[in-house]
Amino acid sequence: MAGWRHMWRAALLAAGLLSVASCAVSPVQDAPNGADPVALLSTCCDAVEKYPGFLVTLVEPKADRKPAIRTPHRLRPAYLSDKPEAVAYLMARLRPLDLLVTADKGLLTGRLVPGYFSHSLVYLGTEAQLRAAGLWHLPALRAHHAAIREGHVFYESRPPRVDFADPAKVLDVDSAAILRPDLAPGQAEDALRALLARHRVPFDSHLDSGTPDCLYCAELLDVAMPFLELPRQSGYGRETVVPDAIAAHAIRPDTPLRFIAFLHATPGGAISAPATTLAATIRRYWPG
Repeated sequence: MAGWRHMWRAALLAAGLLSVASCAVSPVQDAPNGADPVALLSTCCDAVEKYPGFLVTLVEPKADRKPAIRTPHRLRPAYLSDKPEAVAYLMARLRPLDLLVTADKGLLTGRLVPGYFSHSLVYLGTEAQLRAAGLWHLPALRAHHAAIREGHVFYESRPPRVDFADPAKVLDVDSAAILRPDLAPGQAEDALRALLARHRVPFDSHLDSGTPDCLYCAELLDVAMPFLELPRQSGYGRETVVPDAIAAHAIRPDTPLRFIAFLHATPGGAISAPATTLAATIRRYWPG
């Protein structure tokens, strides 16, 4: 999640822990034959307090400073950045109001955040898709027709605020998973109104679900789509939602969110993997 990127970047810089970035990053984990993806997720996402509380207390006031928020430290190019066919594969599978969770271990903070995924956002859709879904003429969307026609078909909270984004920005990552809400009649309209009502709300650098006047990435999804019942985690005196927990929620049965696709890339190519691979990868980051 973008919020974890900035908060932990400030923490680690202050503590002089940049050497951790040189450690090898765990690759995507293949699941054993016949593995139950739900069982693999039994330890997600139990312990979000990855760093000592005193360190977070010391450096958290720095999280609101612009340099820490707006200048992520990139260690290498994102693996999807030179794979347009893989990006096109992913884009072809997106539908309006799908959720996307992304991982980018090429960013320093993408390696140091709790969990595998570091950001979550929503796909609004193209004009043609929104027309087909009966959403294009929704009054709340009319003011944003130009942005969507210009290709800004994603919607996210990342510093400095909630805003539209294009695929080139969103998919400059290593991997992404598509998660699809099961929408009852009227919920698509309600969700779209709730999302757009929060356009340009400031980003929440403290990742606190109890501060609705500012929103981190997963919090935007949580407040706009409360019917998804996204699981919350507790840490450092606040409630938060980590992207790995959203992905796990989609894999588990009897939730209003469904796993659609998981695309992960390496320097040599990109692969579409099943839910068991995604579950095993998440488990690697939450061993229990």
